[in-house]
Amino acid sequence: ICENLFVVADTSTTVTLDPCNSDLDFIIQPDELKDWNDEKVKVICENLFVVADTSTTVTLDPCNSDLDFIIQPDGLGGSPLTDGGLAYLLSGTKATWGVKKGKYFYECKIEEELSTDLPETEECPYLVRVGWSPLEGTMVVGEERFSFGYENSGKKVNGKSKEDYGQEYTVGDIITCYIDLSSDSKTISFTKNGENMSQAFVIDDTTERLFFPHVTTKNIRISFNFGSQPSSFPPEEGYSFIQEAAEEERDYAVTAPTSKGDCEVIFTVGLPGSGKTNWIGRQMAKYPEKRYTVLGVSQLVDRMKATGLPDRMKQFTQWSEIKEIYCAWC
Repeated sequence: ICENLFVVADTSTTVTLDPCNSDLDFIIQPDELKDWNDEKVKVICENLFVVADTSTTVTLDPCNSDLDFIIQPDGLGGSPLTDGGLAYLLSGTKATWGVKKGKYFYECKIEEELSTDLPETEECPYLVRVGWSPLEGTMVVGEERFSFGYENSGKKVNGKSKEDYGQEYTVGDIITCYIDLSSDSKTISFTKNGENMSQAFVIDDTTERLFFPHVTTKNIRISFNFGSQPSSFPPEEGYSFIQEAAEEERDYAVTAPTSKGDCEVIFTVGLPGSGKTNWIGRQMAKYPEKRYTVLGVSQLVDRMKATGLPDRMKQFTQWSEIKEIYCAWC
């Protein structure tokens, strides 16, 4: 099935069955294959079948990731797709475990700036925000009240507010993300390569809320250490890897579907202004446990926006430019 995704008929020299003129459920044998040896193609195929084991280890969660964020097979790293206009998008992912009590940390390493076709005039070709967020909410770190992040610009971001905080960071740097939920004064702090950047946030919340490791990236490959390896630098006193979280102080993300029968696809059809968007919003609010992913133009535009970034929409002069990126994203 994976191979069939990349079947391309060569009409110049031979006659073959044509996947572009076949029913979707008719599987053409892969006599002709496009770039099957391309490592990117292999990773995309492998990622289709990544299922996080939430029972014993912490990994990145494919059920709580943007569709264009490709998680590597071990679940401990990944990168966004960067082909064409996809390089304009922000991509996020969260971990399979969250914590509600105690003092825990994890490490995030900036591995590589990926090549793109972005113009030289692009103001922000590379971005990373790493931090902590609840399970619900946007995939962009720092854009909501209880989402807290440290950006590669050196800024801290929370609730769509960006402030000076620490040092800039780049490829090769390791950011350690700490959260202290052991008392009424809940705090979040970060270190860069073991150097303490001081306290970043005080969480003003009396509710027992789960916070998950969360990263947003633009054209950068990253990796994580949740506790499967020794820490790169001595941790702050009293903190443990999230992998070591006590059972009563942690919880898991939503369980991944085990079959197609557990999944649901809804395709809305209607005239402009007929209420499709409002209906989708009500459906998502009514069934939050289904965790729908919405593919729509407004969602695409939101993926190009974040606090402190230029207004992307002002740079597009034709609808065709948006349509090209939207089709690639879908």
